[in-house]
Amino acid sequence: MPKASKALAEQFTNSAEQQQRQRQENEARAQAQATAAQKVAEKTAKAAADRYARKMKKAFGPYKKDIEPLVGALRSLPPNKDGLEFFVRADTHINDRFSDRPEVKSISMWLIYSEAAPDGLKQTGCETHGLYMPKKPHAMKTAPAPLTAWPYGAEPAQEENQDILISDNPVLHLRLEQTDGKEAIIQSHRYTESYHYAPNSRRPGAYRGDYACSNHIHDKREHQQLQEFISVIAAWVSDVAPERIHEVRAALENREAAQQASTLQETVTVLRPLTVHKRPKP
Repeated sequence: MPKASKALAEQFTNSAEQQQRQRQENEARAQAQATAAQKVAEKTAKAAADRYARKMKKAFGPYKKDIEPLVGALRSLPPNKDGLEFFVRADTHINDRFSDRPEVKSISMWLIYSEAAPDGLKQTGCETHGLYMPKKPHAMKTAPAPLTAWPYGAEPAQEENQDILISDNPVLHLRLEQTDGKEAIIQSHRYTESYHYAPNSRRPGAYRGDYACSNHIHDKREHQQLQEFISVIAAWVSDVAPERIHEVRAALENREAAQQASTLQETVTVLRPLTVHKRPKP
């Protein structure tokens, strides 16, 4: 090979290899920076989520202590022989977006005793409630469904929803709203939901296609404490499903026993093994 050609080949090869090494170094540096940035973002997100969880726990401590176990017990019961079961939706929210306004926290709960609508039900506008309910774990997931927050709106969650068939049983609605520094507004009422055919209606209200919604509200009450929701829920259960009162009690007792067992398991410490000392020879 002529001397000039060999020098050109070496120059080309060295330059190409240098560019390749530089590119690899840049890619490795960029990858390391991206990994570090991702770790920082994950750490920041976790810290924010932890702060949010602590804030929610503090804000809704009485609810989680006194109401949530009852909600969980109702929701855990399977359908009866007629397919009727308890559905519960509980949304919690803290409005603290405005620095110049007091913080507002709220709880809205709906309890329904009815049947889950079959997936893919072709509705004409009057078969199901207007309110979605979280799909239970035992429900068949044969079709995609809308998403909502559950449990209890504590954090955004990818929980499937389902429609609930309208029944003659009243829906129980419980509500709490408290502005920081003021007394809480605590209310409850029952309502029955129905739809009637009203094509081309111009009257204000809620509609599903040509069907207009009617809610008959009754048994409205004001409450002093959140704990009064327990007796309100108990009275509703005794009216819509009196034969299941003992099932609810058993579910509550089983839940408490499971929590106590879990707590006991966490607090029991393993004893240190015995140390055996050899007897000295005489």
